[in-house]
Formats: sequence, C-alpha cells, structure tokens
Amino acid sequence: MCLTDGSKSKYETGYAYSISGSIILYRIRNIASVHTAELMAIFSCLSHITQLPPRGRYLLLTDLLSFLHSLYEPFRPLVQRILLILRSLTAVDCEVTFIGGHINLPEHDAVNLAAKQATSLSRITDNSYPPIVLRNIISEIMILQENL
Repeated sequence: MCLTDGSKSKYETGYAYSISGSIILYRIRNIASVHTAELMAIFSCLSHITQLPPRGRYLLLTDLLSFLHSLYEPFRPLVQRILLILRSLTAVDCEVTFIGGHINLPEHDAVNLAAKQATSLSRITDNSYPPIVLRNIISEIMILQENL
C-alpha cells in the first residue's frame, strides 16, 4: 500500500509518500501550491516504485480527487509525467484510488503529518521540478501580477 499527501504552510510547501510503511518526505519550492505538492507526492511515489524490483501489486491511495479528474483531461505537464509512469509500469500492477481526507486511517495520518513536517525542513530537499512546471509557475505568477 502506498499513500501520498502534500502540505503548504504560510510560506513553505512539502509533500510525503509512503511505500509499504516507509515514509519519505521532501520540502519543495515555496512558490508551489498545495495542489502541485500533492501531484509531486504522487509523481515521486510512482517514480520510486519504478526503481523497486517487481513485487506484484501496489495500491496508491491519494486524497487528491482533482488528480483523478485530471486523468481524463491531462493538460498539466506533471500529470502527463504521472500518466507516463503509470503506463510504463508493465511489470507491476499499480492502481490509484481516491480516499477521503481524515478518514481515521493511521497510515494516512502518518503521511499527512510527514507532509506537514516537510514544510518545516530548513532547506528545499526536492529540486526535481521539471523545467516546464517552473515555466508554468512563473507564467501564472506574471499573470497574477498583471491582474493586481
């Protein structure tokens, strides 16, 4: 079982994921939204799975319902990369399922706490933003500034 979560404090952003009970957490660039943090958690979790020896079946649980909706309209580069990984996982069975947040699942609570803790890390620990994502973030910021 794999779980993912993203978190954003007032200024910092982070995410965490778990694979078979082992939790990994990262702080990402402060300008990232919580939605991007959630997508990065899914992307990193799936990327991690591709590095593991095939062990049968993985169930990835996420509370990011908009990700499941975006599977039908993959316009974001990060979603496209996630879809590519899912399609490339031929040696493993991997299913992504939505779970509601705060459903009293201890494993999810632990990943949720780790994502919050990731926002307090002293430095950015995941610099893996694809250039296209950075370009889109900068474009969004410029549009927002023009509308002010």
